[in-house]
Amino acid sequence: MFKLTWKTWLAVWLGIGLAFGGLTLLFSAQDAMGVAYWTNFVGGLLSKGWTIFGLIHWRDVPWVKRVNTFVITSYGFGLLILLFLAVDWEPGWTTSLYCYLAVLGFLLGINLLRLILRPGHPVLGVARTMLEESLRMGVALIFIIAMLVLLPMLPLIFGSEDRVTYMVQRFLTYSNMIVAVLLGLMTVLLAARTVSLEIATRQIHMTLTKPLGRVQYLLGKWLGIVLLNAVLLAVAGIATYGFTMAIAQNPALNNLDRYAVDREVLTARLAKTPDPVGTTWERMYPNVLEEKQRTVPGRFGTEGTSFAMLAGDAQQEIVSDTVSRFYTVPGGGSQDFVITGLGEAAAAARRAAAQGREMLMDGAGLTGDQAQAYVDLAMGRPSDLDNETAAKVSAELRDRVVRVLEREVIQLSLTPAASPKPENLNTEVLLKVNGRPWPPPPAPTADAPRTQLVVEIANELPVPAGLINPDGEMVINIAIPEKRRDGFDQQSTRFNFKDAVIEVFYRVGSFGGNLTRALMIVWLKLAFLAMVGLMAGALLSFPVAAMLGLIVYVAAAASGVISESLDSYAGFARSENSWEVITGTFGTFFSQIGSGAVYDAFKLLLRLIGEAFMLLIPSFGQFNTHQPLSDGHVISNAAVANAALKIGLIWTGIAALIGLLLFHRKEIARVQV
Repeated sequence: MFKLTWKTWLAVWLGIGLAFGGLTLLFSAQDAMGVAYWTNFVGGLLSKGWTIFGLIHWRDVPWVKRVNTFVITSYGFGLLILLFLAVDWEPGWTTSLYCYLAVLGFLLGINLLRLILRPGHPVLGVARTMLEESLRMGVALIFIIAMLVLLPMLPLIFGSEDRVTYMVQRFLTYSNMIVAVLLGLMTVLLAARTVSLEIATRQIHMTLTKPLGRVQYLLGKWLGIVLLNAVLLAVAGIATYGFTMAIAQNPALNNLDRYAVDREVLTARLAKTPDPVGTTWERMYPNVLEEKQRTVPGRFGTEGTSFAMLAGDAQQEIVSDTVSRFYTVPGGGSQDFVITGLGEAAAAARRAAAQGREMLMDGAGLTGDQAQAYVDLAMGRPSDLDNETAAKVSAELRDRVVRVLEREVIQLSLTPAASPKPENLNTEVLLKVNGRPWPPPPAPTADAPRTQLVVEIANELPVPAGLINPDGEMVINIAIPEKRRDGFDQQSTRFNFKDAVIEVFYRVGSFGGNLTRALMIVWLKLAFLAMVGLMAGALLSFPVAAMLGLIVYVAAAASGVISESLDSYAGFARSENSWEVITGTFGTFFSQIGSGAVYDAFKLLLRLIGEAFMLLIPSFGQFNTHQPLSDGHVISNAAVANAALKIGLIWTGIAALIGLLLFHRKEIARVQV
């Protein structure tokens, strides 16, 4: 009987490819394109069929099993993509493509982990066993399926918006929340189950009888879960990035909507705020304090009382009043706001201007001076460009140059509160950037245009980064006309409504880098949850361990809300000093017991218990990534390093030490004689 060897199979496969490839070229050379197309089609089918036959024939070979998974996945998604292409449904084939890339990333990541964990070190062996256990349980597969089902459905679940900006922001917010919650639950339950189940079934007896210590055992389990989470987060990142880009390609409501998507959301922006000119905030406080001491005697001490000697609430009022005055511009007046440290944005603008000049010189044949004049005009700077030179630039080239220059546009964010509040909620201002009116007037002799701002919301205005001076400074002059054009009086306008201040945002990175750093912070949180779950599973039964892990997860995620609730429930002011909170609470508790206010004393006792518990839980809210990512604010490397120190090293280390100490003392098996 004929026995098929891999050499014979390979020879047949090459023969099919060469024969049908040669026939296709021959028919093409004779202009028989129809015959050439069908020859190539039949050859492709035979080649794919022979490949599948070989994979089925040698399916018991370990490496062929892995190849089969890749081939079946590729063929399945390939047919799905071709089907959607045939019916011309773009969302269908783009979604299928991103899902395929996510699944392919998962398969590659898992096989890479198997390769990394192959060496025979005991910790790596336990980590590999943990990885294979999670795959057998289908935990990772459930996460992949849930993510690939939920993420494409988000735009349908929450409805579509007129503005693409809102659609992208909403998707980014909820997709990252879904990924974090799904992986958080999976991590806690998987970690709690693996150790508690091995103890309950006594499988751990066999494991720990080998040359493997308890420290190595828990460390290996933790490493396996952490590496699995890294692969799953990478898959989630691929899917999130792909779906975000697909949503961003929807038709924009207008040019401002498209600008906001490209320059304010799908980017990484850093914020800068103005500082007082020629002084500091600390030097401004005494001036306001002296006025307060004259007009409100007693509350702010006597004349000569320093700011440092005031009570905390009085200091806060002085600070708030000082900031309010700094950001207030009277009607008919103006004020300069100086923003420094914009050297990086200015350098990026110079690089963009140089690229624009090269494009104009190569594409339109302009001289260096003419190209510079064209770039200056496009960036809102004074220019002596004549109409004849401008006519040499085609509309296509002009749009390409403008796109390059707009890549380095900064956003000026103003949140005004007008007094009196206008009925149509609009206030008018005159803006100058480094002495130049912005927006620039339509003609040199024309009046500077007024900018309309909506009160009590953030108004983001694009300003070319090329207007920054060589020192990296931007002086923003805001003038408030006494009357609007419709005759409405403008007495004053304040630019620090609620928590908002004047801010300048400029690009310091890409959306992809921002998303990567956000996922790294999520990964560090999951590393802590994995250690908590393992610690609980090593000491408790699975139901109790899972409950404890989930309580810690919820408390860490909602730490900010819980702390505010404790403050309002007990009615005791929070202090930055934890010892002051404890001693103050005890003092109030005993005083209320003495006065007969038992219920209030009981509330304070609950507050103390809650405070003590929250001291043992890290605050995930300090490392929130959902809002910055959806707003296009940069998640800096410093933020990632801070999360790595506090969550990855300190809190995970504390959980590991507690778990190892108690697990080392726990009696796993009772020896009977």
